[in-house]
Amino acid sequence: MKMRSQTLGKSLIIGVLALLVVGLGAFRPSRADESRTLTIDVAEDCTDIARNAVDPAEDPYDLAVADTIIVGGTIFPGGTLHPGAQNNLPSDPGSIVHWKSRAVMLANFNHLTGTFSGSPIAMATMLYMLPDDSRSLISEGLVPDMGLSTKRAVIGGTGSFSLASGDVRLDNIGTNGTGCFNYRFTFRLRGDD
Repeated sequence: MKMRSQTLGKSLIIGVLALLVVGLGAFRPSRADESRTLTIDVAEDCTDIARNAVDPAEDPYDLAVADTIIVGGTIFPGGTLHPGAQNNLPSDPGSIVHWKSRAVMLANFNHLTGTFSGSPIAMATMLYMLPDDSRSLISEGLVPDMGLSTKRAVIGGTGSFSLASGDVRLDNIGTNGTGCFNYRFTFRLRGDD
C-alpha cells in the first residue's frame, strides 16, 4: 500500500510539472504586447476655449475647482515646441492636425497672478486627430501644471488606432502666445495593426 501511494504521489508530481512546462512553453508575447512610440507636441489655444463655471458670479478670467472647459489646439511634430514661456501660436507653420480637450478643473486659477493653486490642475479626456476623427487617438488622465509630467491612459481611437491601448506621458513644457500651455506627448502604444 505504501509503495502504491508513493507511485501515485510521483505520478501526480510529474503530471503537475508536465502541465507547468507545457503552460510556460505556450506563453509567448503576442503582437499585441509589442510597443510603438509616437511623440507629438501640442500648442493649446486659449482663443479656442469654452468654460462652464460652477459659480456663475466667478470672474470670467479665473477658473475654479469643478469648472469644466473644452479647449482646442494644434499638433506639431514632436520636438518642435520649446520649453518655458514662448510666443509660438497654434496657427504657426508646421502644425499638422487638430487636438481637443474636455476637462474638469482640479485646481483654482487666478488670472491676476497667472498661477494655479496646485497640481494636477485638471482631469481631462484628450482627442488627437491624426489627421481627423477618422484616424484619431484618445487619452484620459491628469493634467499637470507647467514644468511637470504625468502618465495618462490611452483609451482607444478610430481607424487604424481602433485597437490602440497603452499609455502616454504628458510633459507640460511651457506656455505659448495665447496664454495656454505647450505640451509634449510621448505615446507607448500596444495593439494589433
